[in-house]
This record gives sequence, structure tokens and C-alpha cells, in this order.
Amino acid sequence: MPIVFKGDAGPAKKWLDSHGLPDVDFSRTAPELKLVNSTEIYPRGIPSPHEGPDGTIYVAAEYAPPHKPMSWVYETITHETGNIMAYFLAGQDWKLASQKYGDPKGITDNPGAKPGSGDKDAGSNLEKCVHKHVKY
Repeated sequence: MPIVFKGDAGPAKKWLDSHGLPDVDFSRTAPELKLVNSTEIYPRGIPSPHEGPDGTIYVAAEYAPPHKPMSWVYETITHETGNIMAYFLAGQDWKLASQKYGDPKGITDNPGAKPGSGDKDAGSNLEKCVHKHVKY
């Protein structure tokens, strides 16, 4: 927690202890999630912090078994949980959450990625910390 949430590691741990993990929903495809999230890429997952009792993580159906390994699901849950936590710690402000807990240089372990093209949000920081890589 201190690596990602720095001085807010205590509140981040308290948030996670009191809320637990968000719900996980596999009912949508990446193109459907792209429409919901208004992004340029087809996301593996997206956070929905106000859905469900502790938020909901949508994992694109094609990025879950039997299409992809279960490890992809775990990485997506970690990533989007980090984004939901950052969102609430930043007073429900996505931009502030990325500024405080993300990486402006972008994080990716894709060898063909252009510099600065990686994910810049808090979720990528938590995914890198927990799983030691960020695949996209």
C-alpha cells in the first residue's frame, strides 16, 4: 500500500479492510466496456465505484476463462480495485486520483509500447506492485 498510496496508505488499508473487494461482473464484452468508458482502447476491465455495495469491476468476457488465463482476471481485479480505492481516497475525483496515485509516465511491460503510452492510473501502479507487471 505505501508504494501506491504513499502518505495515504493508512486510509487506503482502512478503506480496503472496511469495504473488501468490489463485486466482479463478466457479463459485458470489451467493445461494450469501451462504449461505457469512452476510451480509445478495448479495456480488459473497468471500475464502477457506485454500483453494488462496494463498487463493481466489469471484466470483459473475452479476457476471462476459457478465452484467457485466470491470472488475467486476478490482474484486472487488482488493477480496478486500485482505481476504485484511489477514486474514493481522492474525494470521488478520477483526475485527482490519477494525479495523486498514478504515474504520469505511464506503466506498461509491453516491449513494443511507445514511451508514455502505458496506463497512467492508480490501478496500474497497484497491479505492478502486486503482480510485478502490467501487460498492456
